[in-house]
Amino acid sequence: MTFTANGTTTYTHVEVDKVISIKCLSSVAPTRSSNDTATWPETRRLRIRVRPRPPATPPTQTYTVVSGDSLSKIAKRVYGSAKAWRKIYEANKDVVNNPDLIYPGQELKIPGA
Repeated sequence: MTFTANGTTTYTHVEVDKVISIKCLSSVAPTRSSNDTATWPETRRLRIRVRPRPPATPPTQTYTVVSGDSLSKIAKRVYGSAKAWRKIYEANKDVVNNPDLIYPGQELKIPGA
Protein backbone atom coordinates (compact mmCIF):
# COMPACT_ATOMS: atom_id res chain seq x y z
CA MET A 1 0.00 0.00 0.00
CA THR A 2 1.28 3.46 -0.85
CA PHE A 3 0.16 6.61 0.93
CA THR A 4 1.27 10.21 1.27
CA ALA A 5 1.97 11.75 4.65
CA ASN A 6 3.92 14.60 6.21
CA GLY A 7 3.09 16.90 3.34
CA THR A 8 4.39 15.35 0.15
CA THR A 9 6.38 12.33 1.37
CA THR A 10 5.16 9.11 -0.21
CA TYR A 11 5.54 5.92 1.83
CA THR A 12 5.37 2.34 0.70
CA HIS A 13 6.97 1.04 3.91
CA VAL A 14 7.12 2.68 7.32
CA GLU A 15 9.73 1.93 9.96
CA VAL A 16 8.61 0.46 13.26
CA ASP A 17 7.99 3.10 15.97
CA LYS A 18 8.12 5.97 13.45
CA VAL A 19 5.41 8.59 14.02
CA ILE A 20 3.83 10.13 10.93
CA SER A 21 0.98 12.55 10.32
CA ILE A 22 -1.56 11.71 7.65
CA LYS A 23 -3.96 14.24 6.16
CA CYS A 24 -7.27 12.54 5.51
CA LEU A 25 -10.91 13.36 4.93
CA SER A 26 -13.16 13.29 7.93
CA SER A 27 -15.46 10.30 8.24
CA VAL A 28 -18.36 12.70 8.78
CA ALA A 29 -20.93 12.84 6.00
CA PRO A 30 -20.98 15.93 3.79
CA THR A 31 -23.06 18.87 4.95
CA ARG A 32 -25.50 20.85 2.85
CA SER A 33 -24.73 24.53 2.40
CA SER A 34 -27.30 27.25 1.84
CA ASN A 35 -27.06 26.86 -1.95
CA ASP A 36 -27.83 23.10 -1.57
CA THR A 37 -24.42 21.79 -2.68
CA ALA A 38 -22.65 19.12 -0.69
CA THR A 39 -19.38 20.15 0.97
CA TRP A 40 -17.02 18.00 3.00
CA PRO A 41 -15.88 19.16 6.41
CA GLU A 42 -12.27 20.26 6.47
CA THR A 43 -9.59 17.64 6.47
CA ARG A 44 -8.11 16.25 9.69
CA ARG A 45 -4.61 15.23 10.67
CA LEU A 46 -3.97 11.87 12.30
CA ARG A 47 -0.82 10.90 14.16
CA ILE A 48 -0.01 7.24 13.75
CA ARG A 49 2.67 5.17 15.45
CA VAL A 50 3.58 2.06 13.52
CA ARG A 51 3.96 -1.06 15.65
CA PRO A 52 5.53 -4.36 14.60
CA ARG A 53 3.14 -7.03 13.40
CA PRO A 54 3.11 -10.16 15.56
CA PRO A 55 4.41 -13.28 13.84
CA ALA A 56 1.77 -14.90 11.64
CA THR A 57 2.40 -18.36 13.06
CA PRO A 58 4.24 -19.56 16.11
CA PRO A 59 7.66 -21.06 15.43
CA THR A 60 7.89 -24.77 14.70
CA GLN A 61 9.40 -27.01 17.37
CA THR A 62 10.88 -30.45 16.83
CA TYR A 63 10.23 -33.74 18.60
CA THR A 64 12.30 -36.93 18.57
CA VAL A 65 10.14 -40.05 18.36
CA VAL A 66 10.66 -42.63 21.13
CA SER A 67 9.56 -46.27 21.28
CA GLY A 68 5.78 -46.58 21.76
CA ASP A 69 4.99 -43.16 20.25
CA SER A 70 2.25 -42.57 17.71
CA LEU A 71 1.18 -39.33 16.07
CA SER A 72 -1.98 -39.29 18.19
CA LYS A 73 0.00 -39.80 21.43
CA ILE A 74 2.37 -36.98 20.47
CA ALA A 75 -0.59 -34.75 19.53
CA LYS A 76 -2.29 -35.48 22.88
CA ARG A 77 0.90 -34.54 24.75
CA VAL A 78 1.63 -31.41 22.69
CA TYR A 79 -1.81 -30.03 21.79
CA GLY A 80 -4.01 -31.66 24.42
CA SER A 81 -6.02 -33.57 21.82
CA ALA A 82 -5.15 -36.82 20.06
CA LYS A 83 -7.33 -35.65 17.14
CA ALA A 84 -4.63 -33.10 16.22
CA TRP A 85 -2.38 -35.87 14.83
CA ARG A 86 -3.13 -34.73 11.26
CA LYS A 87 -1.50 -31.37 11.97
CA ILE A 88 1.75 -33.17 12.82
CA TYR A 89 1.38 -35.53 9.85
CA GLU A 90 0.81 -32.66 7.37
CA ALA A 91 3.95 -30.90 8.63
CA ASN A 92 6.02 -34.07 8.23
CA LYS A 93 4.89 -35.64 4.96
CA ASP A 94 8.47 -35.35 3.73
CA VAL A 95 9.65 -37.87 6.40
CA VAL A 96 6.45 -39.77 7.31
CA ASN A 97 5.02 -41.78 4.42
CA ASN A 98 2.38 -43.56 6.51
CA PRO A 99 0.92 -41.84 9.59
CA ASP A 100 0.63 -45.22 11.32
CA LEU A 101 4.37 -45.91 10.94
CA ILE A 102 6.78 -43.66 12.79
CA TYR A 103 10.12 -44.85 14.12
CA PRO A 104 12.21 -44.11 17.22
CA GLY A 105 14.83 -41.50 16.43
CA GLN A 106 12.76 -39.70 13.76
CA GLU A 107 12.80 -35.91 14.11
CA LEU A 108 9.28 -34.51 13.63
CA LYS A 109 8.31 -30.87 13.19
CA ILE A 110 5.62 -29.81 15.66
CA PRO A 111 3.87 -26.77 14.11
CA GLY A 112 2.37 -24.09 16.31
CA ALA A 113 3.13 -25.82 19.60
